[in-house]
Amino acid sequence: MTSNDIPFKEGYLVKHAGLKGFQNRYFVINLTEGRLDYFVTREDFIREPDKPRNGIALAGTEVAPKDDDPISFNVFAASQEVFQLKADSSKGRQQWVDAIRCAVEKHNQATMDPLAVKIHTMSNTHKRSRKHKSKLILPSAEIKNAQEALT
Repeated sequence: MTSNDIPFKEGYLVKHAGLKGFQNRYFVINLTEGRLDYFVTREDFIREPDKPRNGIALAGTEVAPKDDDPISFNVFAASQEVFQLKADSSKGRQQWVDAIRCAVEKHNQATMDPLAVKIHTMSNTHKRSRKHKSKLILPSAEIKNAQEALT
C-alpha cells in the first residue's frame, strides 16, 4: 500500500496470537492490493504503509461471526490461515464483517476475467434469444476472439 492509497476500512482489532493470547493490532483493508493487512500500531501503518506485520489475500476469503461471543469473528483465508479477531463492540464487529465481505466482493469483481464475463453474457443472451425466437447477431471478431480464448 502506498501512502497515496486510501484504505477501504482501517482500525484497531484484537487478534488472537497463539500462546501470546490476544493482542491489539491495527488492521487495514487494502482494496488496491486486494489484502487485509495488519500492523502492530497505527503509527507503524502511517510510517511504513508498505510493510505490514502480516496479512491475507482477499481472494477466496470468508468471514464468520462467532455465535458464542457478540464481538468475535474469524477470517478464513484461501491460504488456510485464520485470523481470530475481536472488535470493541457488537456493532463494531458487524461493521468489520460487512466491510471485509464487501471488500472481498469488490476485489473478486475487479479481478474477474472480463473475457470470461463477456463469453458468459454472450452465452446467456444467446439462450434468451432462442427462447424468444429472435436471432443474436455478433460481430465476427467477437466470435473469433471468444473461440480463441476457449482453446
